[in-house]
Amino acid sequence: MNKKGGVFAIGNFDGIHKGHQAIIKTAAAIAKELSVPAKILSFTPHTRQYFNPGIPPFRLITDKQKEKLVKELGIDELILLPFTKEIASMTWKDFVKQMLIDSFSISHLVCGSNFAFGKNRKGNLKVISEELELNSVKTTKIDNIRGDNEMYSSTAVRKLLIEGCPEKAAHILGRNWAIEGTIVHGKGIGNSELKIRTANVLLGDYIRPKLGVYVVKAHRFCTPKEKYSGIANIGKNPTVNGHEVVFEAHIFDFNQEIYSEDWEFEILHFMRPEINFTSLSELKKQIEADIMEARRFLTHGI
Repeated sequence: MNKKGGVFAIGNFDGIHKGHQAIIKTAAAIAKELSVPAKILSFTPHTRQYFNPGIPPFRLITDKQKEKLVKELGIDELILLPFTKEIASMTWKDFVKQMLIDSFSISHLVCGSNFAFGKNRKGNLKVISEELELNSVKTTKIDNIRGDNEMYSSTAVRKLLIEGCPEKAAHILGRNWAIEGTIVHGKGIGNSELKIRTANVLLGDYIRPKLGVYVVKAHRFCTPKEKYSGIANIGKNPTVNGHEVVFEAHIFDFNQEIYSEDWEFEILHFMRPEINFTSLSELKKQIEADIMEARRFLTHGI
């Protein structure tokens, strides 16, 4: 698709929570009214990663998930702009002129009320809209959306996941938080010694939620409606002297070979924290109990 022209929403949009969705849906609606494409301009890496390269992983979604989610909301194209030193050092005026006007020829900008960009975030909504107006580009502001207790935000979602509250995080997101990735080989302990097959995904830049066992729903990324129930452990596997936080899921009543396939695991419910067992037999016994409890939860919600 032509990178030039259209209604743009700009931001990191990490998580695509309900606040983001309001901005994105508005951009799509205005674009439809104007008969032009609706586009998202986002950044890679996330601007927070660029300015703080040593911070722990914090991402809520991958770029692949972001593209899928924004297109479901009516966006025609996700543009991932490499966030380089040159972009980071641009003044807001240069960014408006060189990127928004000259490079992308935007016809309309939709953004949240706390939107800001440019070096030191000096380009607030007021000055940006005034500058765009000089170039016959309109701006639409979307007020922040509040939940019962706080503003919908990516920060709030991260806090809830760290606390082990995926149901509350789902309320802000408007869907279950999910981990997406390619199925890779693990240590082989689950299949060979515990006789419980697991699907392993590298967590990469994902935030590490509260470590422990979760109820999950799994599906191939390309076929989201064909879901399978299961449990997942997000942790260090202390029983087998693990050190890195890993994700491994056991999919119920499933015996297909899925290595190298792209899957998504929806995190539904936190069951228990990770435990360091004295033997593999104790670990197996607990996993079997976890499976029974997860099945009860999925059937009765308790």
